[in-house]
Amino acid sequence: MKVQVVAFGITKDILGSRNVRMDLAGPVTVGEFRLILENRFTGLKQLKSLGIAINDRYTRDSMEINDNDEIVLIPPVSGG
Repeated sequence: MKVQVVAFGITKDILGSRNVRMDLAGPVTVGEFRLILENRFTGLKQLKSLGIAINDRYTRDSMEINDNDEIVLIPPVSGG
């Protein structure tokens, strides 16, 4: 199963690119995918929060990811 990951802000720096194509072994939930990402890109573990959207919709960790989904990583917002 292939998915496209789109990263913004600090997540782009951690992944080394704005767009990353990933192959997954099979159906996974958002929570499982989060763990896969953190193991592959260990810098993500340092973030206070990480929002994930699939195909332009915010998700919960229990939601399943499907083949060819676009997964957007939404880092914590900072500023003043």
